[in-house]
Amino acid sequence: MGHIMTRLLQKRRETVLMLGLKNSGKTTILYKLLTGKKILSVPTFGFNMEILPFNDIELDVMDVGGGEKMVPLWKHYLITAAAIVYVLDCNDWGRMNENKELIEDILSRPERKGVPLLVIVNKAENMTRPMTSGHFQEKLDLNSNTRGRKYKVQFVSAETGTGVVEAFTWLCAVLGSGH
Repeated sequence: MGHIMTRLLQKRRETVLMLGLKNSGKTTILYKLLTGKKILSVPTFGFNMEILPFNDIELDVMDVGGGEKMVPLWKHYLITAAAIVYVLDCNDWGRMNENKELIEDILSRPERKGVPLLVIVNKAENMTRPMTSGHFQEKLDLNSNTRGRKYKVQFVSAETGTGVVEAFTWLCAVLGSGH
C-alpha cells in the first residue's frame, strides 16, 4: 500500500532537450522559468542541466550550447529526450535557413520519432518584422517536417517573461497526455 501511495504522490519526471543556435536565448529562458528573474549569461559551452518543477511534472531540462562545436554533438543528447524545445531569435534572419536545416535534422532522427516539439520564437519584444506563428511554420517547413508529432510555435520574450510560462504549460500538457 505504501508503495502505491508513493507512486501516486510522486511527480512525473520527463527529460526536455533545449536546443538552438548560439545567442538565441535558451539559457535566459531556462533561468527565467527557474528563478523568475532575468539573468546575465554567457554562451553555453557544454550544457546546463536543471530540474524544473512545472505543474504536475518535473522537467529535467538540458540546455545544450548552440555554438558551432556543440551543434554536431546534439545527436548524442537526443536519445533521452521526451520533448524537444528549439529556441530561435526572431530577428536573426541570416540564420533562419540554418535553423530550418537543424530542425529538419533533429526531426529526421528515428529515435525521436513522435517526440513533441516546441519552437520558441524568442526576442519577440524587439521583432523588426511583423510576423505570425504561421510565417515561422512556413519558413521552417514545420508542416511537412512534423508529421506524426505534436508541435507548437510560441512567441516569447526571455527578457520580460512574456509567453514563457504559456509555452511550457503547453509542453507539460502534451507530455502529461502521453503525446
